[in-house]
Amino acid sequence: LVCVTTMTRLIEEKRTEIGTLKALGYSNISIVMKFVIYSLLAAVIGSVIGILIGIFTLPFVIYDAYKIMYYIGDITLIPDYTSIIFGIVAAVVCTVVVSVVVCAKSLHEKPAAVMRPKAPKAGKRILLERIKPLWSHMSFNSKLTARNLFRYKVRLCMTVIGVAGCTALIVAAFGLLNSFEPMTHDQFETIYKYDAVVVPKDSGSADNLSFLTDTLDKNSNVKHSMLVSQQECMVTHGSKVKDSDTNLVVPQNPEKFDEIVSLHTRKGKEELKLSDSGVMLSEKMCSELGIKTGDKITLNVDGKKAEVKVSGIFEQYLYNFVYMTPDAYKSLFGKDCTYNMADVALKDTSDSACDKFGSQVLSDDKIAAVSYIASSLNEFKNMLNSLDMVVTVMIICAAALAFVVLYNLTNINIAERVREIATFKVLGFYNRETSSFIYKENIILTLLGIFVGLFLGNLLTGFIIQTVEVDNIMFGRDIYFTSYLYAAGLTFLFSILVNAVMSFKIKAVNMVESLKSVE
Repeated sequence: LVCVTTMTRLIEEKRTEIGTLKALGYSNISIVMKFVIYSLLAAVIGSVIGILIGIFTLPFVIYDAYKIMYYIGDITLIPDYTSIIFGIVAAVVCTVVVSVVVCAKSLHEKPAAVMRPKAPKAGKRILLERIKPLWSHMSFNSKLTARNLFRYKVRLCMTVIGVAGCTALIVAAFGLLNSFEPMTHDQFETIYKYDAVVVPKDSGSADNLSFLTDTLDKNSNVKHSMLVSQQECMVTHGSKVKDSDTNLVVPQNPEKFDEIVSLHTRKGKEELKLSDSGVMLSEKMCSELGIKTGDKITLNVDGKKAEVKVSGIFEQYLYNFVYMTPDAYKSLFGKDCTYNMADVALKDTSDSACDKFGSQVLSDDKIAAVSYIASSLNEFKNMLNSLDMVVTVMIICAAALAFVVLYNLTNINIAERVREIATFKVLGFYNRETSSFIYKENIILTLLGIFVGLFLGNLLTGFIIQTVEVDNIMFGRDIYFTSYLYAAGLTFLFSILVNAVMSFKIKAVNMVESLKSVE
């Protein structure tokens, strides 16, 4: 869009030169090639610079962020030649084709007509003028601003699209940050109520693991504890199968399971209870398999299959879980479940208290290990913090987009209306008053772009989140109201900065030179 606008304006400013060349006998092809070569050089040089920046900066930023999450080797750059060629072709087409079309349009006229500056676009009555009560109460400045906005419709659309793109990028950036928070705050502080997992050396029935429950009951730092059976399973719904990172969990005491894990819906936070007539599934898995409450699914555990009804879908961000009662497990698979761990909620979760608890529990040689939720939480926070750089890159790109679009269009606006600006100065308008005509239009167009961009940003964020999610992780789906405020505020700030920069150009308009007769 910037290339199209810039090349169009550049050739229109060179009308006198084009007319002179044509009058001197240069062929149309020679004149056109002058601008084609210029635009081609600009497109190729800009593309090469962009490709070098794209290859040698952004991949390293993103790769270093992922190295914090995963154990991976050093980066090996393999250029995506399809994208490179597409980018160059897009830039060349946007500049060269526009140059040919606009230049050819001028060459259809006679040399004498082309040598004269193009007449300003005629003003037209706008819809607001037909609303007499509103129009009659508007000030002169407001009427002038309203007419100019609709007088240059192309600039209006370009500015709104550019600002909307900027706002959408910022909303998406902050929306990504918002989507990370539920994976730490909601998952580890609201959904998971237990603080530690104790694993015995041998799994077994509740009677076989009575030593473990006795040890936990006697510990003064234990608030709640419960034996749990956890094993991998396969979920099938229709033709869709979920067989990776899916865990079947059977708590010993379903009535008190909410002391260990909070089962509730994401929307409305409605509390869910385990029942013998069905199973509970995590939301991410249900969205992938198209499962709704009341549907029937097939569970495959250790080669045994059983069909069961889904009685509820609960909020869950990490991994995929199927929850059921011990009685439901026995009726489905014909045997009692085997418990292989105990979830423990602690009274004191300080480092010293956790170390003491671990030492006391591990003193029993029948217990194999103790792990803490806090360590998993810290690792996960470090992983998400590493992605802040990606969000920062998005915001920087958005700022660059807004500045380039607004600066370019404002510059063109001033160039097109230099005689009008000079006339205001001659009539005695102060610089601040003269600049306000341009500023008002920019601010109104920026506000329109922000409004459109907030809506597009919501769609873009949803697309990005669903695209980057992996099988065992669900990102948050909500964008906080503050993110919309930040996006609107930053975009508006970029607009103000452009206005401040362009104010010097408006002050530099020479009244005598601008108003000299074109004859």
